Amino acid sequence: FAGACLEVGSQGDEDERRLAAVHAALSQQGAQPLLLVDADDRWTPARAINRIREFERHFDLACVRVSSSAWTVEECRQVSEQVFAAVTWRDAAGRNEELFPPLREFGLDIVMIDPQWRGITGALQLADAAYGYELPVIVAATPGNIGAHLAAALPNIMSLEIEPDADTAAQLATTVYVDGGRARVGECRGHGLRLAHAGGSDA
Repeated sequence: FAGACLEVGSQGDEDERRLAAVHAALSQQGAQPLLLVDADDRWTPARAINRIREFERHFDLACVRVSSSAWTVEECRQVSEQVFAAVTWRDAAGRNEELFPPLREFGLDIVMIDPQWRGITGALQLADAAYGYELPVIVAATPGNIGAHLAAALPNIMSLEIEPDADTAAQLATTVYVDGGRARVGECRGHGLRLAHAGGSDA
């Protein structure tokens, strides 16, 4: 893996120690790791600014992610202007049109796309809108990591989140795997998924 996203904001001073552990693990591969933090709705914008500045004394953070219901567009822009890290919203259910105001008002630095909410067509449309504003996108984790197929079609992809094998193995098997920090989609047709029925057989 070339990067990781760590949930922060609920363990106080432990966040720095946890970030250091993630950074050390990823740095073993030699390249500068891509570090993202997910504050969800645990921080106010003012608290986020203070905590991220503390993190950035020791780490090069790529992005801070919050819930789309936690901050307004103006608050996102306020945080973005006062820290080095980029700001994005965690993708949530809703129409693509609801994300256009944050793009027009430059309240987001990165657009996060969740194919589970958007579908393949909606995800491509949203990525195209982000491209129009010269913004990179993150593809959220999906069952079977089928988002890897979507990511391959995006010109402005920054990173792809990978669903842990333990979360999907009981329901389906996938040919997507990680090699050298990149997701590989395998050689099977379509999305390469094998669904497991309740009785244990595959289809």
